[in-house]
Amino acid sequence: MRHWPVSQEEAYKAALLSGRYLANHVRPDGSFDYYYDLHADNLSSGHYNMIRHAGAVYSLFRVYKRDPDNFLFSKGKTALDFLVHYIEPCQGSLVGGLCLNKNGEAGIGGTGLALLALATFQGATGDQTYLQTMQKIASWIVEQQAQDGNYQEYNVNVSTGNFTRHTNTYGFGEALLGLGRLYLLDGQKKWLDSVLKGIHFKEAADKEHRDDEIALSSHWMVPAVRLAYGVKPQASFLKYVMRYVNGLDELQRIAPFCWSAKELSANPRCSRANSVACKTDGLANSFALLRHNSQQTVFIQQLMESHIHLLMRDHVDGQLAKKFPNPSLSQGAILDCPDCTSPVRIDDVQHTITGLLAYAEAVD
Repeated sequence: MRHWPVSQEEAYKAALLSGRYLANHVRPDGSFDYYYDLHADNLSSGHYNMIRHAGAVYSLFRVYKRDPDNFLFSKGKTALDFLVHYIEPCQGSLVGGLCLNKNGEAGIGGTGLALLALATFQGATGDQTYLQTMQKIASWIVEQQAQDGNYQEYNVNVSTGNFTRHTNTYGFGEALLGLGRLYLLDGQKKWLDSVLKGIHFKEAADKEHRDDEIALSSHWMVPAVRLAYGVKPQASFLKYVMRYVNGLDELQRIAPFCWSAKELSANPRCSRANSVACKTDGLANSFALLRHNSQQTVFIQQLMESHIHLLMRDHVDGQLAKKFPNPSLSQGAILDCPDCTSPVRIDDVQHTITGLLAYAEAVD
């Protein structure tokens, strides 16, 4: 049996601790403490971002599914209710679609993450309260997809339906993963068809890009491709994910790990915690998909292990939390590097959870 340098149990334990971190930082109204400065024990809402809120709810219920706990459920449901308040009818939709309102705008990425959060809630609890809401969200996402599989590249004004600014590069994968998770719940083929069409578009479009360019914005794509492969295996999906892995290997030489605050200051491109967590998530999903379908399993495994080591190094466990003024609010956080003092943002912890869980599930 393979001996993993970071055990499955250790990864699950760390993910649960980070899930409780998020739960501890849910405010009475359902929003999160957007920033937390562990060193000064200072909370801040910052410039609140509903997309990151949706991601935090998603990861919280992923932890809950692994370890059902009344505290996690109560806090997670409060945060979910806050999210639902921002899911609104999108003007201009011909299908009665719903979207996530982020400061008056909506895009496929944020709306896809809202869908993913709701789908994860239902998958973890069995509660179908939001099924029709999810189907209306999915209808809006599919409505944004062109015949060639591409999605609308601009955000829209929720009130008018007019195009606003260019959407972020992560939105594609977030939308596909949300649709895929809904398909697993309700079995409606149109969601899967949209996912497959989207993946084929990305495969064709990314032929013009280097592998490292793909890796920069594709960590959400990898679990979506893995989900699609599990339903409808296609050899081209494996090749696409392998390009992502090769791209991460190339990026590692361009943006090495951050070992200290001094190094981070000298090289802003070095990989801090949030980036390491995202890459761990992508690599673990890649390993789970390719371990029986690739001759480069050992290479992928080594790359994944190097990232999980860094993630665990900077994870605030119960012992490290004692070094901070408020250990109970610090446990489960993630530091950019061992001596970094920057505040922790909710998506830092969200990506840490998904990275840890993806790793634990991959080495099962």
